Amino acid sequence: MDKEDTFNGLIFLNKYCIPPEILSLILSYVDVKTLYKHCTLVCKLWNEFIKDFVWKLKCEQEILNKQQLQLLRQKQCPYNVYQMICVFKKSFYTNFIQNPCGVNAFNNWIIDRNGGDHFVIEDCTLLDKDFCEVQDEMVSNDVTKCFTTSYGACSKLQVIDLYKHCGGSGVTQQFIDEYQPPIYVSEWYGSRRDCGCTYQLRVILFDSNYQPIRRCNCNYLYQYRVEQWQGGFFEKVEYVFKNYGPNVRYVLFYHFGKDTQFWAGHYGSKFTNANVQLFYPNDTSKDHVIGLHSQESLHEDCKQINNCQSPIYQFDRFFHSAVKKYKTKYLV
Repeated sequence: MDKEDTFNGLIFLNKYCIPPEILSLILSYVDVKTLYKHCTLVCKLWNEFIKDFVWKLKCEQEILNKQQLQLLRQKQCPYNVYQMICVFKKSFYTNFIQNPCGVNAFNNWIIDRNGGDHFVIEDCTLLDKDFCEVQDEMVSNDVTKCFTTSYGACSKLQVIDLYKHCGGSGVTQQFIDEYQPPIYVSEWYGSRRDCGCTYQLRVILFDSNYQPIRRCNCNYLYQYRVEQWQGGFFEKVEYVFKNYGPNVRYVLFYHFGKDTQFWAGHYGSKFTNANVQLFYPNDTSKDHVIGLHSQESLHEDCKQINNCQSPIYQFDRFFHSAVKKYKTKYLV
């Protein structure tokens, strides 16, 4: 490379040579779209500076959350991680579940089963504290509504497209395959003290062809039974998918509940604030939740949910039924 090529991109008005550090700082204030689509094409030198310095600087300007910013500063990431965070910043630490608490009735949810006296939506602020206590974290997060089940099986689901969630553009398949950003899921489930209930959460990762990915790291099953007079409060269930392997595109979020006394009305399990988020690669802040369930139990659940012959879970039949309902409502 001759001298002219070395300084190409740093010379302005044929006489001013801008130091590389100053150029990088200037470019970091260019809007993301222009930086991504145009500035990288100016010349090889600009492209190198943007990869080596500018995207990281841009991240530090764009990210307002101090915890997320500290994470990026601690972890040295390849340039395309910073680039992806800037370009698709709404894809990270954003709840992809729409209408997670029932504020908009049952919009965005596909009701799979609606037994007994059917689903209803209750106001958490009006619940009798002697029978179902709301946790402080729910109050601080402004959770005011919940879905409540009946004496017959009640279940519903959402399917999240990690690339095109909420009608917008998401991260790319290549990015997810290569960097495996953690996929965080959570929900609050509650029970009445005077009536027992069951609750189940299933989260399944599958590929662009709507085929289930049959790896233990791609399936999560949580189930809980509350006996009569032993409940009366909300609990949080959460899990992080990590090292789940290639070809993950969709997340199926499915929850189920009913009461155990077969009482008319709505005495079954309650659930609210359903949550699916994509974290930055290498984010370990939620790794502790994986340990909330013993590895033996988790492994057994994975074996059961992956076993198409299982008489309990009948995974294949359930999966195809759920996907068929999703396609009928949204893709036809």
